[in-house]
Order: sequence, then structure tokens, then C-alpha cells
Amino acid sequence: FLDPAPPERVRLGHLAAAEVVTPDLVEAAQLVGRVPGSELWARLVARELLGLGARRVILKTEASGALLADHGGMIQVPTLPVDVLDETGAGDVFIAALAVRRLEGADWEPSIRFANVASALSVSVMGLMLPDRVAVDTPLADLADLVVPSATSLTCHRIGEPLGVRAESVPGGLRHECVPATAAA
Repeated sequence: FLDPAPPERVRLGHLAAAEVVTPDLVEAAQLVGRVPGSELWARLVARELLGLGARRVILKTEASGALLADHGGMIQVPTLPVDVLDETGAGDVFIAALAVRRLEGADWEPSIRFANVASALSVSVMGLMLPDRVAVDTPLADLADLVVPSATSLTCHRIGEPLGVRAESVPGGLRHECVPATAAA
């Protein structure tokens, strides 16, 4: 895993040597020399990182979760919505949780879901917090079948249950979350 912090110390050869590159939005922007922008921007910068030699990119997209990109395509992996109190160590918690699930043999998408929940729980309290397995697995079950199906779609569904999208403008773009269809109206 290559967590490109600080990005100014990362060389192009590092991108190709790593199995996966895991920048946040600011780090990704610095790696490709651009200013962070909308949700579509995240997809473009992930594609650009792949073009620079990365084999797989997991772009941490804050409240939207994380974008998994490789040469076969992209998928936005949702996260647990929380009130952010302290971001201290959130990236480290994400990487640790991702590594745990990969070492357990999980595929990339469920590993990212697990890491997203662990990271979300860690920012919901003051100070550095590494959540235990039970704390992560409980809300993870609620996200297990939540899908954001396409790269440009702002639609959501849960197996057997239609969902709506609640969108709001935020600095730098649009934030959306999957909600019960009645709450999206």
C-alpha cells in the first residue's frame, strides 16, 4: 500500500511499485497538480493516477466514502454518515482496517466498506480512536448491500428496497447520500 503523505515526496515510480495507492482528495490533487473539485473530478483524477502508473487507486472521498479505481473500472464505495468531531488519524485507521480485511482474504470492495466504517467511527469522537471489530461490524451490516451503481449516476439502491438520493451543495462540489425513498423528497 502506498499512502502518499506527504505527496511531494512521492515519485512516479512509487505509484507503479505499489499494489494500491490510497490518497485523500488533497493528496490526489497534489499528485496530479490540480485543484480538488466535484465528485466527477475525483473520478478524473483517479483515472489520471492510473495513467501515471498506479495499478489500483482507492481515493478517500470524505463523506462520500472511497472511490475504487483500477484499469477495469471504478466504483464509489459508500461510508457510514457521521458527525465529524476530529479527523486525527482517520487515514491511518482507514489503511489499518483495509489491511486487516485484505489479510483476511476479503476482496477490495468489502475491504473498503470495512475501512470506511472504521474511519467514520474514528472521526465521530474527539482524539485518535481505533474502533474494535464489533464496533465496525455492527454498522457495516447496514451498508453491506448499499450500492452506488455507476460512475456518473446519483442513484442508490439496496437489495429489495428502493432508495432515494439526498443532495446538498458543499464547498467544492455536491455531497450526496443514499436515504429511504420517502426521506429524499
